[in-house]
Amino acid sequence: MYARNRPKNDGVDWLIDLMEAWVFVALIGVYLMLNWLKNRFFPEEMPAAQHTERIAHLIKTNPVFVVSKATCPFCRQTLNTLGGLGAKPSVLDVQQEQEGNLLQKAVMNMTGQRTVPQIFIGGKFIGGNSELNRVEPTKLQQMLKEAQDAKGEHEIQL
Repeated sequence: MYARNRPKNDGVDWLIDLMEAWVFVALIGVYLMLNWLKNRFFPEEMPAAQHTERIAHLIKTNPVFVVSKATCPFCRQTLNTLGGLGAKPSVLDVQQEQEGNLLQKAVMNMTGQRTVPQIFIGGKFIGGNSELNRVEPTKLQQMLKEAQDAKGEHEIQL
């Protein structure tokens, strides 16, 4: 601790060290108490049913659906990959939405994945950009074609 950088103080260094330790412990206690109070009286907003319903509707009614953020390089790469294969994904940019955080939480509750992009093809959750890149191009093209050719709503597969 910083007390050791001071000159000797006639045998009271141990007392100064002890006081510094108690101050540190007290600060941790105050932090934990304030954090508990914040969580108790101001819990994080949870997505409402309307957010989950909106996401489910977008997944079901679009052959290719991507939850994205405009500033995310992985999202841009995903959209470039899909566009290069001729897909025209429906994109929900959560940064552009007024309740984007709640929409992203709703998707996270469905998929278990917090990061973007989140890709759905024919109602099936593919994953993120890394998972999309692991799918063989011929299989990916087949999935995109089947999703485009499907009639009606897609069944959600997580």
